[in-house]
Amino acid sequence: MLTKNFNGFFHSDTKTRDKFLSRLFGIFNEEIVRIWCHTNESKYVDLGRPTVKLKRENEVNKRGRTFDYTFEHKESKHLFIGECKCWLEYEDYKYLKLDNAKQLDGYHGESFTLFKNFRKESDKYEVKVNNIPKTIDGMILIWGAVNESKKQDIISTYGFEDILSLENIISELIYTQNAEYADFIQEKSIWCEELFGYLLQAE
Repeated sequence: MLTKNFNGFFHSDTKTRDKFLSRLFGIFNEEIVRIWCHTNESKYVDLGRPTVKLKRENEVNKRGRTFDYTFEHKESKHLFIGECKCWLEYEDYKYLKLDNAKQLDGYHGESFTLFKNFRKESDKYEVKVNNIPKTIDGMILIWGAVNESKKQDIISTYGFEDILSLENIISELIYTQNAEYADFIQEKSIWCEELFGYLLQAE
């Protein structure tokens, strides 16, 4: 398991450090969820990135919006659009941990607004995965860290199927000693060492 939770690691007394590490982690954190989907512990299989667009041909946004995952529940075979949001240091750590529904109200990006409202407006949209039309049964939000005692309230407010946390997913991968995850992180570590070694080399 993680020796420190996200708040304990990413929120330090050195904000420039936290900003750097948050941006670095943001480059590859979506892939960690995909690795988790390969495990027996995950309830979901990831089928690929879904594209959502309005059915009406005369709408301006013909290309649609592409989200991070299409989760298929292993037992029910229901399909869910998944979106990963991991804003660790952004706006003075305001979004590091998801504690209440108002935090989601405070962010109004077009894609995320579509994601939040999709369930109640789903008849307006068509969804394709690998260019194949799919019927979507709901939405799953992935956040950096989540207050588990408040999670159900947030799910009810927005009608999400579930809210997952990267903090818990990573803890599970570490606890189960997942080889794919270990190899993935080791690769990223080597690349970073190569970069910093290159930057420090003497002329």
